[in-house]
Amino acid sequence: MAKSLDARLLQLFAAVTDGRTENIRYRQNELYGLYAGLKVQKETICEAISKSSSMSASDAEIEYVLAMDSINKSYRTLDFEGSMKKEYLVTTGVNNTERRVGLGLVAIRLSKHSRFYSAVAPIAAAIAAGNCVLLEVGNSAIDALLSSLLGTFLDQDTFYVSDTPLSDSQLLQVNLRVNQTSAISKNCKQLISSPTIRSVAVVDRTADISLAVKSIVDARLFSNGTSPYSPDLILVNNWTYEAFRKACLTYALSLASEKTRPASEPQDEIEGKIKSAESNGQVKVYKSVPGLTLIEVLDRKCSILTEKIDGPYIMTLSSTGLVDSVSFLRTHALFLSAYHFSDARSAKFLSEQISSSVSYINQIPTQLLVGPASPLENPHQIHPRYIPHMFSQPRPQIIEPTKAIDLVVADLKPTGQKPGHAVGFFEQGILIGLGFTVCVVFPSVGYGVYRLGREAWRYGALRRG
Repeated sequence: MAKSLDARLLQLFAAVTDGRTENIRYRQNELYGLYAGLKVQKETICEAISKSSSMSASDAEIEYVLAMDSINKSYRTLDFEGSMKKEYLVTTGVNNTERRVGLGLVAIRLSKHSRFYSAVAPIAAAIAAGNCVLLEVGNSAIDALLSSLLGTFLDQDTFYVSDTPLSDSQLLQVNLRVNQTSAISKNCKQLISSPTIRSVAVVDRTADISLAVKSIVDARLFSNGTSPYSPDLILVNNWTYEAFRKACLTYALSLASEKTRPASEPQDEIEGKIKSAESNGQVKVYKSVPGLTLIEVLDRKCSILTEKIDGPYIMTLSSTGLVDSVSFLRTHALFLSAYHFSDARSAKFLSEQISSSVSYINQIPTQLLVGPASPLENPHQIHPRYIPHMFSQPRPQIIEPTKAIDLVVADLKPTGQKPGHAVGFFEQGILIGLGFTVCVVFPSVGYGVYRLGREAWRYGALRRG
């Protein structure tokens, strides 16, 4: 008879209490077994990924490879000999300042996107850090496979797959919750990824159009456009807009023979909004193959500009230049990511002025498109999205005598700043504008004052005469 979820939680908590996951050899064996087991199931896993996510076979393989690589990277953080030396540092009178321990019991709730990677990456990192793990799954094909494989390859005393979500009272027993769905719980510490925060791209007139088109189209077509890092809105300089639009449709057409995609579920909600905006004259729609739709937004008040786009759509808006792009985007909330296609100086300006968690210049890395968004309030992780450091806490051991407090406060070192300041690219523009004003406007004003003074003198002379 299967144990209840409460009973499984007690079993996991007992494993946390007896400290078996603190043993580095135990953690190595768990990850080694997991990697070996998933390796022989590659074809089955890739097929399940493809069917569950409406992904091409090549995209499914990318997700599988990155998931396996996340296990590899977590495994390589486990250095048995090094850990033994650190464990006994205090016995030799040396501080162990880098000591960290696992948090205890980690519960993981998965995002819909890249579900296999989204499960394997945090599980591997949590195990490497010395934790017991509970994974919440649903009823999809990939979830059933995850439940079967992971339950087989990992120790059932320290790992469990639950097909029902944890209740608020059960969350009280959890030390950390990995939440990839944005839902917030006050019952435990969380690593939260938000799939609803938008990503944006800017294509300047200085951009390599071919590079920009390939990067953006590939990102929007990868995994049927469901990645949180796929750009939801692309601002294109109006000087290059037509070339960009035509190149997008042509490139998408060229992919038809290279990527065979399973039929995807219709994106009813976004499709309805696009059709409504089109009937109101707010957007113009262009379709291509395989299933790519390019939307040109004609009205900046169109509500679709604030939407998180899910599906093979490219939402574009024409811009008059860098300042126009920045002015428009600064009225929006923080972006998850921003992609700037331009020369280096313009990209510097854009990345400084547009608020985003990360900025990529002239690229959208493929590995970024796999998995959930990086957990909020943590350093951006391109891959793996989770690292053991996120699942541990510092527990330093101090044995060396602490130095006495020095009551003499030293003066601050001078800044070393020289008179004047550096003049940057955009500061030069401002100074040029001011110079133009000085050269043209001031002489005109001076001449006007001279004429006015002369006429006043003549008028005074006539009055005296």
